[in-house]
Amino acid sequence: MTCFLDPRLRGDDNGRIATKVHVFKLNEYKSMAKKILIKSIRFLIILVFLALVYPVGYFVLDTDPAVKGKDLSSSINRHQGGAIAYIINLDRSKERYAYVKPNVDLLGIPVERISAVEGKALSDAEINVAVDMQTYREFLSHFPKKGTIGCSLSHIKAWKAFLESPFEYAVVFEDDVNFDPPKLRTVINDLTKNGKEWDISSFEISHSGTPLTIKTFQDGQKLVVYLTEISHTGAYILNRDAAVKLLEKALPIKMPIDHYMTRGWEFGLKFTGIENPRLVHQQYGTSEINQTNHLLGSDDNVFSVVKKCLYKLQSYIIRFFYNLKCYVES
Repeated sequence: MTCFLDPRLRGDDNGRIATKVHVFKLNEYKSMAKKILIKSIRFLIILVFLALVYPVGYFVLDTDPAVKGKDLSSSINRHQGGAIAYIINLDRSKERYAYVKPNVDLLGIPVERISAVEGKALSDAEINVAVDMQTYREFLSHFPKKGTIGCSLSHIKAWKAFLESPFEYAVVFEDDVNFDPPKLRTVINDLTKNGKEWDISSFEISHSGTPLTIKTFQDGQKLVVYLTEISHTGAYILNRDAAVKLLEKALPIKMPIDHYMTRGWEFGLKFTGIENPRLVHQQYGTSEINQTNHLLGSDDNVFSVVKKCLYKLQSYIIRFFYNLKCYVES
């Protein structure tokens, strides 16, 4: 006997089957998406872990072989006290020296001129000795300008002159800065009276730096530490301990001098600045560094870019926590 099924019932069965198939596929897609998401999160965690653990940017400076084994520490306590000012100035830039010298004279401390190193005049052989080109390129994805090299060597020259002097503190100026002498003189006096609170203190800074105040002086100026990156070396004060430790790792040059000086954790130094307001500004014409070109072009391959990013990330992290520690301990 033949059994006939109502077509409407057959349609309902097909619909239920189709719905079940759709639900099954949807669940399968959800399960697959969940697995992909879990794997992606694990992969990202591994990447972040490697970025934090693989040492690229935490500690990158080495002791200069030329000073390794020398006891520079004997220079720390060989002083009579007081402060001296140094003006870094190229021999050919007499107008710049005439621009900055009168203001520096009004600070009421001895003043000496440092004959700056002319970057454009450096030979290839001199540059190869003075600069670690490979490391410089890995950190910054380009080679330095000759002017940048000359700037670094000039500040190194000023630190050496300071350690040969009998003074406890040195105020270092580049020759394109402007400031109000009475205000800066007051802050220098405040700093020398509170010498245990800092090792280097900058008066001329670029970028916000995310400052944290460790001391407020009588006229309202604030001595601060910076949680994030700052730059520029137009004017700063340092003590003898800082000069010794900076000289120990200054050569060969691995980065611009303003990047180098602010890596306080590599030297065990407290890098600070003056805010509210910032007192010194670079205002004299075009930077002589910018009038020179980068050596040999740049390097933008993928590995170089990744390494640069890791360097910046790790430098950011350790700068933040080291300077936060300095703030807490103040």
